[in-house]
Amino acid sequence: MIEVSFSALLDGVMRSLAERFPEIPVHREKSEQKAEGPYFYVEMLKASQEQELNRRYHRACSFQVQFVSGTTTQSPNMRVDDIAEHLYELFRELDIDGARYMGTQMKHEVRDGVLFFDFSFHFLVWLPAGAEPKMQTLKEEESLKNDSKKGS
Repeated sequence: MIEVSFSALLDGVMRSLAERFPEIPVHREKSEQKAEGPYFYVEMLKASQEQELNRRYHRACSFQVQFVSGTTTQSPNMRVDDIAEHLYELFRELDIDGARYMGTQMKHEVRDGVLFFDFSFHFLVWLPAGAEPKMQTLKEEESLKNDSKKGS
């Protein structure tokens, strides 16, 4: 089993964005100083884990990637739409630390020139096998019963 944490997934999403768009900075935290674009902002919106069978669990986590294009482009909406197309392709199937994750529930919208791209990953994890309790030593005794009566 490949072990995965939620922070490893977030790091993998950010790393894949940085590799696909090397000229655009990728940020994890919002701040007032990032008023100028272009840049990506990545956030894990929510995560969940439900037990399925014994040690098997189903995990789900949803992400939002925001793309701020800035005011330097001639046609910001066209640029934002192009970025959205690339994001659908990028998160359709993503390799993070040797494991493949399939993006689901992908959607996007543009508000005030900012692209909001949402997607989720659903996958299974297994808890490590716990130490099985060992059987204690049993003491076995044997005896014979003789029900027959001895003759005189």
